[in-house]
Amino acid sequence: MITAIVEMKTDKENMGELIKLAQSTMHIFDKQPGFISKRLLKSSDSQKLVQIIEWQGAEDAQACMTSSDWQSSEATAFMLYIQSGKATMNPENYTFA
Repeated sequence: MITAIVEMKTDKENMGELIKLAQSTMHIFDKQPGFISKRLLKSSDSQKLVQIIEWQGAEDAQACMTSSDWQSSEATAFMLYIQSGKATMNPENYTFA
């Protein structure tokens, strides 16, 4: 099993839009092979958003990111928002120690 943790940072005034865009992409994971679970968490200071996605294996996580489902309008809008500089994104993969 592998856990992908994606930390996103933004200003408090942009958090609502970041949440909306991130939530709009969460359904993409549901239909991917090897998907186990997902969560979206907001920090108490409203400046960080964390997406946690569990996969059966690293190859499943990678396959999702190259899936044609990421060409959807929701995913494109999310990535354009990150690329605009209004938020930063730091993805990392973790396994059990």
